[in-house]
Amino acid sequence: RAADIVDTLSVLRGAVRFFQEYTFVDPSSGIRHTGPGTSPENSYLVFRNVTSVGNETFPAFSWTQHLALSPAFDLSLIRQLANAFPLLRQWADDLLDQSDYPSTTRDADKLMALDIVKIAVDLPFRAQPAIGDNGVILEYPTPLGSCGRHVQVSQSILTKKGRASAPVCFPDNANSTSPLMVEESPDTGHRHFSGMHWLYPNTFIPLGKGEELFDAALKTLDLKRKSGGGHTGWSAGWMAALSARLRDGQGAWNSIARLIGHYTARNGLKLHPPLSGLPNSKYSLGKFASTPPEKGCGTCFHEKDMSARGSAFPPTLSRGLETSRADKFQLDAHGGLIAAFSELMLISNIPGTMFILPGFSSLPLSADGGVVRGLRGRGDVAVSAVWTGKAHALSIVGVEMRFGSRHPWLYGSTWKESDGYYTYRGVDEGADLTTRPALFRVYVPVRDDNNEPMKMDEVTCATQLDEATFISSLDSSDRPPLPSRLTSGMAVVYLSISTFPCVVQVCPRHAFESGGDHGCRALIHIDDA
Repeated sequence: RAADIVDTLSVLRGAVRFFQEYTFVDPSSGIRHTGPGTSPENSYLVFRNVTSVGNETFPAFSWTQHLALSPAFDLSLIRQLANAFPLLRQWADDLLDQSDYPSTTRDADKLMALDIVKIAVDLPFRAQPAIGDNGVILEYPTPLGSCGRHVQVSQSILTKKGRASAPVCFPDNANSTSPLMVEESPDTGHRHFSGMHWLYPNTFIPLGKGEELFDAALKTLDLKRKSGGGHTGWSAGWMAALSARLRDGQGAWNSIARLIGHYTARNGLKLHPPLSGLPNSKYSLGKFASTPPEKGCGTCFHEKDMSARGSAFPPTLSRGLETSRADKFQLDAHGGLIAAFSELMLISNIPGTMFILPGFSSLPLSADGGVVRGLRGRGDVAVSAVWTGKAHALSIVGVEMRFGSRHPWLYGSTWKESDGYYTYRGVDEGADLTTRPALFRVYVPVRDDNNEPMKMDEVTCATQLDEATFISSLDSSDRPPLPSRLTSGMAVVYLSISTFPCVVQVCPRHAFESGGDHGCRALIHIDDA
């Protein structure tokens, strides 16, 4: 609806104005930063092992700090905004008339869209996720600006800002009068995943670095798990959703099982357990810092010993908001659990693309088959599916997709993408949403021993394309391939949707032999399953 687009533009416009005022340029490096701010609710280690530089002498020390410049959480938010606002502005330009979106507002929004993109690309790492020398996602890529050196970030990485003349964020300060060092190690099992916001719940993944980023994300989650991460109800839920978006079904299931079996009361409410401060002996100092933080860490906690607290599913007290072992009810985990299950069944955060049951092929399912109805995907799509088989032997019986409207997200396959920034092809580039068919990709799981292609039932509103025709219809080669973790073990169906609303049903090719003239519609019975 026009009113929804106008209202959303107003909200995003306010967010752009905020970051126009909030960000600043560091005069010593020329790099734009946010902050000082926090990465909820974590800390990093600041230390100095060097005791003398030139003629000056410094005491060695170590302390934890939570205020920082340009934490990864900020960078992720701004890059999301730098995609969402320009895209929505262009949608409005194509879809709304002058009464809803006057020319003066259009012109002002166009300039604002250019500005927020410039702000984003001028931030450290072009506001993209940064990977440290240890192969994990950095939560504090530039916490001290040009005043300190991140020991997990090499000089070569810091120059990769997409500009040939880009200054280096952290100069080699061995000859500096302030040789401060930074390491992200005091609490490797921290309950928050703020550095992973770019993956979930953020939407626009930098596909050009997809393979590298997904590998680093898996390594980061693995380190978190091994270090005790996910030790509250909501934290386990977030870890499950992150794993699901990576198509790590087993990892997601482990977190879901922990959430249900460990942080759920007998009345079904999800819990935040009592925590205790991390003792000095538990700090992970990495390989650089020599001493634990002098004043401890105000954000570093771990769960109290479960063996001393009794079994899972504790009884609740009072009105059910607290348990006999001092767990507190917290709503966040309920949303996290639903989000994780939804992401295991449907991934739709990549424009013009959808993955159905992406995480189910690696789940330890005991039931032989199942059905899901009415999943909602981005682009005004409702998805239902029927499958047979168990873990690692799952076979799709059929999928039904109900495309409700000519939503711009469905046209995302024609957008250009570079370094995580998407460029929309609108009316001025020959992509009129009112007439041009939507080119859409759908991925469904296939068994290792069955690479049978998927086929669409014939309908008047859509056509199934072969890969060559689909790619040639995109009119652009400026789109990196999808990460192999997302496409491995999946069959793809290429659709050209011409009229809306449109109902499309897809199933293995053999279903058309089994279902006769009715194709897979007669076989799957979505409405009756």
